[in-house]
Amino acid sequence: MANANVFSGKEFTVFVSHDLTSSGIGYFNTNTGTQWRKLDIESYSFPNFNPTQEFEMRTGTGRVADIDNVFTSDEGVVRSVELSGRLDAYSLEILLSNLTGLDKGVAPSSTGEIAVQYNHSPTTLATAGAISEGDYHKTLSLYFANPSTVEDENIRLNGCVCTSFNISADMGTAGGRFNYTATLETGFSPTKGAIGSFTNPSASTTFYYMKDLTNRHLYDSSNVPLFSPLVESFGLNFSSSAKFLGRGSTPVLGDPEVIGRSLPELEITYDMKLKYDDDSAPLVDAYRQTDQDVELYMATASETDDTFPTGLSTIGIDINHSRLSNVSFDSGDIASLSISGKVLSSGTDEVIVINID
Repeated sequence: MANANVFSGKEFTVFVSHDLTSSGIGYFNTNTGTQWRKLDIESYSFPNFNPTQEFEMRTGTGRVADIDNVFTSDEGVVRSVELSGRLDAYSLEILLSNLTGLDKGVAPSSTGEIAVQYNHSPTTLATAGAISEGDYHKTLSLYFANPSTVEDENIRLNGCVCTSFNISADMGTAGGRFNYTATLETGFSPTKGAIGSFTNPSASTTFYYMKDLTNRHLYDSSNVPLFSPLVESFGLNFSSSAKFLGRGSTPVLGDPEVIGRSLPELEITYDMKLKYDDDSAPLVDAYRQTDQDVELYMATASETDDTFPTGLSTIGIDINHSRLSNVSFDSGDIASLSISGKVLSSGTDEVIVINID
């Protein structure tokens, strides 16, 4: 008789931490729970466990492929996981820090910030390299706790890096709350099993809302304020590909020896929908100019000396240089402009600064 248990995909819980501090990069964190964070998840995808297989016939085996000639290998397989949910204090810090390879509040970033510099080049990660508690900017462990009483079926991923992270908010949805989507990849072999005496941590209750970003400014290349836009929706997108290189013998034979990040680039783009009016109309002409350079600032307080004011304790976004890649009209009930831009470096200025807390 078939097993009578039926589970919903919503019954799985996803936890995240950095890799194991005692063994280093690439090793699953077996800490009992104090180093783990529970993520707010609306939807997720399981990692595939598919190995590389070749079923092509070999010569001299008749007209039906021989099962003994099938090639199967788990080495060199990159697996990915997609997560989405409400943006909270955990997901913003952990995923953004990991994608950029930057530790929050550690120079050159100021307290509570992650600041991407003009010469951004994240450190290459070596398997078994040192990792300390709170090092979310290195490699992550993911733990999918299943609802079954069979704890050995919990999915464990180690050596994960975030390769895509997007945050977005719409004033007409959920009170303008920010949501996130993220993709994490690993070239290390997944395992199943429980964490002994695991302490189930709580999720963060700190969420972020676009309505709180009351100070919104667009500036031109001379840092002269253009206008303060009325923003209907906003999205910020980070993409940083990872390369899992080499084939070592630890933690499992065939696991990568080195992880290269932001190859060939850290790509940052944004999308906004603005009310069309006398202030925003000039963006159409600005988009056509060959020397356009747009700065975007959004926070709960005004800029101080071209930076966030001291004591800012919630999300803030400061893009120093960008070029518009799209400006289009929306002729809905309220006329609006949809704009897109790519964040770029210029001189020695910081590229983008995100305030977290």
